[in-house]
Amino acid sequence: SAIAITSSSGNDTVCSGANASFEISASGGTGLLSYQWQLCTTCPGTPNWSNQGNSALYSGMITTHMFIDSATTGLNNYQYRCKVSDPFNCSQAVFSPARLLKVNPLPNIITPPSPVTVCSCASPSFTVVATGGSYRWQVDGLDCDGVPTNCSSGTLYSNYNTATLNITEASGLLTNKDYRCIITSAAGCFATSNTVQLTVNNSVNEASLSPP
Repeated sequence: SAIAITSSSGNDTVCSGANASFEISASGGTGLLSYQWQLCTTCPGTPNWSNQGNSALYSGMITTHMFIDSATTGLNNYQYRCKVSDPFNCSQAVFSPARLLKVNPLPNIITPPSPVTVCSCASPSFTVVATGGSYRWQVDGLDCDGVPTNCSSGTLYSNYNTATLNITEASGLLTNKDYRCIITSAAGCFATSNTVQLTVNNSVNEASLSPP
C-alpha cells in the first residue's frame, strides 16, 4: 500500500537554551519504513532541504521523533520535515508537512545586582539593569510578592516588581539573606540574575561611648 503520513506534530516555539522536538507517524509500504529528517534554512523563500544526521545538536534523525538539544536563536525560523520511504520499494517516498521552529531570546541582563552592606535602620536597595522583560525579586529563593513572612510590599520590601528592590528598614535579621531578580520576557522566557547578599552591621550606640 502507499505510504501515508498519519500524524505530524505542529510548529514548535521554545526559549533559547531549551530543547525542541518534532514527531510524525506513518503507515503503508511493504514493510519496515525508513525515516530521514531534513532541514531547510532558506524556507519559505527558496526551499533547499538537506538531510541531517545525529550530532550534538540533533538526535533521532532517522526515527519518527527527532530532538533538538539546547536550541539557540541561530535556529530561529528554521524548518524541518521528515522523508518517509520504503527500503523495499525505492519509488515510494513521502514527506511530512514542513514545521517551523521559533526560538525566542532570553532577557538580557546588562548590569547584575551587587552585594550591599549597610548599618541597621538604613534603607538599602538592590538594582538590576536588564532589557526585554518584567521583574520579580526573590529573597532566599521565595518570591517577594505574596510571601508576607519574607517580603510584603509597603512594609519591609517595596517595588519588588521593578528593577530596584527597596528595603524599608534593615535589621540584623536580614543579614546574609540572598537576593536575586528574575526577568521574564513577553514570550515567557526568563533570565535569573546572580545571587547577592545584604550585610547589616549594628549601628554604634553613641551613649555607650566614653567622652574624650
